[in-house]
Amino acid sequence: MKDLIAFCKDKGFVFPGSELYGGLKAAYDFGPLGVELKNNIKKEWWRYFVQEHGGIGMDGGVMLCPKILEAVGYNKFSDDMFLVGNDSILRPGTSGSQLPNFLNFKRSMRLGLPFSICQIGRVFRNEKNARGFIFRMREFEQMTLQHLCTKDQAKPAYEFYKDFAWKFLTERLGLDSDKMRFAPHEKPPHYAVAGIDIEYNYSFGWGEITGIHNRSDYDLTLHEEKSGQSMKVDGAIPHVVDCCSGLERVMLAVLEQAYDGEIFNIKSSLAPYKVAVLPVKKKLSHKAKEICSMLRQHFVVTYDETESMQKRYVRQDEIGTPICVVVDFEDDKKVGLRLRGEDTQRRIAIAELVEVINDHCKA
Repeated sequence: MKDLIAFCKDKGFVFPGSELYGGLKAAYDFGPLGVELKNNIKKEWWRYFVQEHGGIGMDGGVMLCPKILEAVGYNKFSDDMFLVGNDSILRPGTSGSQLPNFLNFKRSMRLGLPFSICQIGRVFRNEKNARGFIFRMREFEQMTLQHLCTKDQAKPAYEFYKDFAWKFLTERLGLDSDKMRFAPHEKPPHYAVAGIDIEYNYSFGWGEITGIHNRSDYDLTLHEEKSGQSMKVDGAIPHVVDCCSGLERVMLAVLEQAYDGEIFNIKSSLAPYKVAVLPVKKKLSHKAKEICSMLRQHFVVTYDETESMQKRYVRQDEIGTPICVVVDFEDDKKVGLRLRGEDTQRRIAIAELVEVINDHCKA
């Protein structure tokens, strides 16, 4: 873990929070490569759960009325929460804005059961036992789906989302299934009738990366009781199945799996930079920068013209850049294309670059 932490700081993935003034426990800042990696994970999650699966999205505020949390029993864990003035709390979980809004979604989008509310957002917990680098922090992001359905639909949905979440981690993000396992809850949390975690075998041991719960009608029954407003649909209170991943925990698994000290073997779709443009000589920088500007209309691109080509290749391999475009003297209409970790390159027409890079980074 120490080597990975040093790598993340050196290469611009993750910096210690408030380092200039001695640091802050369980707080980290994400640098240029780290924010690109986080955004790429979020894009994959949104595409998978919202765009392709048909979920509906929201972006709830981080401040909640305390009554929302008191209604579902969060007052029992008040030591773990951050208060803002006398009338609001920084949310400890994204469901605090998803479920109380379900009637608004149903009405405004003209929805019938079942439907899923999806959100990626920041949450805050006053963690006393912060550990594992970015595994456990006080401020972090959750990627959460809340599936609202009838009582009869809840158990099948719970089984479905176990498999659905597993496939997201392995097929979309490329995590090794041999380093993952299902960990059923022997005693589900107070809000659920069934629960299971997907755990990843981090360098410090097994840790939860995603949780799936059959929450029954627990949340909405309590919100109906406490708010005095009916939460019923067709005469019954909907049941809820949730599927929640910690973004930074997912990111840590991706980092640990990809890092080997030499080549950062990350899935191309997640790589912070998709392309590096490298002129063989500085006198070709004008042409190279024109190509770089063209590619930036489609991808996140980096440019490097310092030191030898071999050193530049190594730098890009270390941060996982899938493709290097080599600008040389051979042909005004073609460039060299070198894939991560390879010793050779092939010639390709400049006009074909976008299509070739796009195809490679989607694979």
